[in-house]
Amino acid sequence: MRPKKPIPPSIRSDRIEPNRNLRMSTRSNAMFKWKHDITVVGALEMDMHFGWEPDAPLIPLKVPSTTKDEFDDCFRIWKEQKLEVTLREALKSIPPETNCCGFITDPEETIRGVVPLLNHGWAKRLNSQQDSIFRQKGYSVDAYVWSWSHLSGTAETVRLLIRFHYHDRDSSPPEQYSKGHRHD
Repeated sequence: MRPKKPIPPSIRSDRIEPNRNLRMSTRSNAMFKWKHDITVVGALEMDMHFGWEPDAPLIPLKVPSTTKDEFDDCFRIWKEQKLEVTLREALKSIPPETNCCGFITDPEETIRGVVPLLNHGWAKRLNSQQDSIFRQKGYSVDAYVWSWSHLSGTAETVRLLIRFHYHDRDSSPPEQYSKGHRHD
C-alpha cells in the first residue's frame, strides 16, 4: 500500500464543514462556564421558556466537586431569609428590552441587560449587609448570563443564573461580585 500524499493547497477545497461538535456550545458542554470560578458551590437557574418571566421557577444546580453541606446550607439560608422575594422584586422593577418600536419583548437581550443591573444593585446590597446571616456564614451571590447554542447553529439559549459563592468566614466577598460584571 502506497503512503498517501498530502493534497496540494491549489487542489484542496476549503469548503469542508468543520466538525459540529467543536463549533457549537450546547447546554451539556457549556455547564463549565458558570462553574469556572472555584468559589461557586451552586446556582439557581431561572427556567424561562416563553419570554421574559420574572416569576419563572428557580431550578437548583449544584457543583459536583463541592461538599453537599455547602450548597444545602446556602440554599437553606436563601429560603429562610426569603431572598427569592427580594430577587423577584428586583427583577420586576427592571423594564424588559424590546424590539419593533417597543411591541415585542426580547428575552435574551433583557437577560443580558438585567445581569449587570442585578450585580450592581441587588447582589451588591445583599453581599454588603454586615448583619446578614448569609454574609456571616461566608456566602455571596451574583447574577450570571449562561448561554449556549443549538446544534443547528441557528438559535441560542440564554438563561439567568443566580450563583452562590462560598468564601472564608474571615474574608468579605471579592469586590468583583459587587461591581456589575456581566460574566459571559
